Amino acid sequence: MNVIQVFTSPRGRIGPLAFLLGIACIAAIEFAVALTRQPNLMLGVALVACVPLFMVFVKRLNDMGAPAWPALVFVACEAVIAWLGFSYVMNPSDNALVAAPWEPDKLLAIRVLGVVGMAFTIAVSAFVLWGLIGPSTNKETAHGPRAAY
Repeated sequence: MNVIQVFTSPRGRIGPLAFLLGIACIAAIEFAVALTRQPNLMLGVALVACVPLFMVFVKRLNDMGAPAWPALVFVACEAVIAWLGFSYVMNPSDNALVAAPWEPDKLLAIRVLGVVGMAFTIAVSAFVLWGLIGPSTNKETAHGPRAAY
């Protein structure tokens, strides 16, 4: 399986090392874009990155013999959090997190999104850890032979 197929197709299986490398590549791209501090670009990349992230998670779940629905839930949550965070909290006029003291509902939204984001980060960490230490199935499945790495 080549690199393009890892990020674009849900078919096949990948082992823990390829899973870690795939997640690291996607995270590095999102981090590099975050350094630009452009909300519209950050939102676009976050939403587009959901597709390769989903593919990587599905392939690893295929290798573990687990169903793929947890990957769908994970990616859907990421898309919703990104959309809410960038559309409600970010001020497009000055490209910054803005909450003036006279905007208590926006301050509350920033705090709530911070708590939800932290909880989601913990859940993602557990999910990635599960993908890294979860055992691969030794038998050949409908998704192909066991992943080499």
